Amino acid sequence: MSRAIAIINPSSAKGRARRAWPEISATLHDAGLSFDEVTTHSPQEGMERAALAGGDGYGTVISVGGDGTTHWTVNGLMRSRTSPPPTLAIIPEGTANDFPRCLSIPLNSRAAARTILDGSRRRVDVGQVNDRYFATISGVGFDAEVAHLVNRWPRWIRGTTVYVLGILQTLITYRPVDAHI
Repeated sequence: MSRAIAIINPSSAKGRARRAWPEISATLHDAGLSFDEVTTHSPQEGMERAALAGGDGYGTVISVGGDGTTHWTVNGLMRSRTSPPPTLAIIPEGTANDFPRCLSIPLNSRAAARTILDGSRRRVDVGQVNDRYFATISGVGFDAEVAHLVNRWPRWIRGTTVYVLGILQTLITYRPVDAHI
């Protein structure tokens, strides 16, 4: 495998990525993967590091966090000035982990690390709305309101529960808006 950099979101899922990283790192090192790591302090920093990765000689960018971390990493890779941009690898350590689920990436950190080591790859479509890229879905209206709502809630409400509660609350409070596409 080419040179890699891990972009770690220490805030993902109330610190789960930060706590899991030592074990993930050991798994990758024990298998002989050479990589650097950066712990980010903001989504913007993660996006910038991903954008610079190819120019800095990295062939793989490992996103360690949740869907938000992967979203910003994808946005950085799509802004990369190298062609092709580095490969994205994902170790899911978030609340919903929707994108890794869609790709059948194991939700267990060690198992996800092993998928990186075995070198399996797949192409995915990336969409663009204005200056933002997305790799799974882009939503407006009801689903966007649910996502906005649950991202403001305490992180101790996790997994499917947070989204079910968000849907129920949004069903009660949501008012449709006019949109022209």
